[in-house]
Amino acid sequence: MSTDYSGRLSRSVIPSHYDLTIRTDLKRQTFAGTCEILLDIHESIPSITLHAGSPFKLSSAVLAQTDGHGKVGELRKSLNIRIDEAKQRAEITFEGGEISQGTYKLGCKWEGALATSTVGYFCASFVPPGESEDKKEYYTMTQFQPCMSLPSILLESVENLTRPFPVQVMQEVHS
Repeated sequence: MSTDYSGRLSRSVIPSHYDLTIRTDLKRQTFAGTCEILLDIHESIPSITLHAGSPFKLSSAVLAQTDGHGKVGELRKSLNIRIDEAKQRAEITFEGGEISQGTYKLGCKWEGALATSTVGYFCASFVPPGESEDKKEYYTMTQFQPCMSLPSILLESVENLTRPFPVQVMQEVHS
């Protein structure tokens, strides 16, 4: 893993934009998501490290150099995704070896189980008025505060979360 900065990620990799899509399955109490993160890499690095805490499972990643205005170069698939559960981080290495300085677009897919506590992206239930316990319904919530959402939602460095970014949450009606 890259150098430890007391809980912070590498200062060589700075995110400038996020696009997150989260698909929630209330019946199974799971979620899956994709993201695209625009990154400025300030020096050559062997890998990219992201926050990725349990119950979050990062399944794939791709990386491509970009001009920052939409034109994307050749895709580099992930070779290895190593999860450090204790630090709640994922280190990703890519085809082609070292990642040189420049602007990149990182794409990731993940899945996980909804938490049952009020940390991260979590699921809660209620019984509608006048209904019996077997008619229980479910809903999801998150505080979307950096320190609370990181265990469930893939994000980069907390210092850069002052920028707005789009989040699309999809869920079946009456699920």
